[in-house]
Amino acid sequence: MTNYSKPKICFSRLSPFGGGWGRFYTISLFFILISCDPCPDCGEPVLFEPITKMIFINQSQIPFLDDSLDYYAFNDSALSSNSFILDTLRDRIEDIEVGLDTADNPELEQEKMEIEQLIPGYKDDSSFYAKLNVDADSITDILTSTKSDINSGLLRIETLEIVETGQTISYSDSATTWNFPLLYDGNASTYDFTIAEEPFSISLEYETFTEVDAARNVIVRAKDILVVESSDNFITLDSCDLNCVDGKATFTFYF
Repeated sequence: MTNYSKPKICFSRLSPFGGGWGRFYTISLFFILISCDPCPDCGEPVLFEPITKMIFINQSQIPFLDDSLDYYAFNDSALSSNSFILDTLRDRIEDIEVGLDTADNPELEQEKMEIEQLIPGYKDDSSFYAKLNVDADSITDILTSTKSDINSGLLRIETLEIVETGQTISYSDSATTWNFPLLYDGNASTYDFTIAEEPFSISLEYETFTEVDAARNVIVRAKDILVVESSDNFITLDSCDLNCVDGKATFTFYF
């Protein structure tokens, strides 16, 4: 009987399980495992400050603008009315003069004299209103545009201070909506700021929570944002509903 020896199993240097290839495979597997997570700090909160939106309406200026608009509207109406009366009086004088050419008529003579006495006064009034209305269209356009800007909330906050941290933010441009940062390491933020050199303050309270976004970042957010105190020079306030969250919550202040 022929005896067969049991074959030996060995890994060559080119085998993926032995020699140089074995070491290469092990190292490659190690790097694959540690690189599966795209960020070294995954699981740690990304501390982006949540924000809430603020709108400020300077409604105290609206009555003055309305009065000015009414003033120019009255002048325009008065000028039209006076011009119509003058034309009517002049037409009547022409009719009277035609009648007097055909025959003497003391009544027509008296009426003509009375009309001639009225005309200078209406002419003076028309000149007065005409002078006022020289720039009426452009002024009215400016007033209307200003009123529209105010109603939209367009203004400039000069400086904003977050009282808890002492951080001060300065602005150079006007805007209709302002993003106020909410402190993520607490549940309250207080702001002191100025508009047209007039000081204002607002205090907010809220609840912070964490959320994982689409990029797997853990971010700090805020909900149930409430105005707990504001300056006396704010007349009224339109608040968001309960459970309003950062980025969506909007508060409108009227002063």
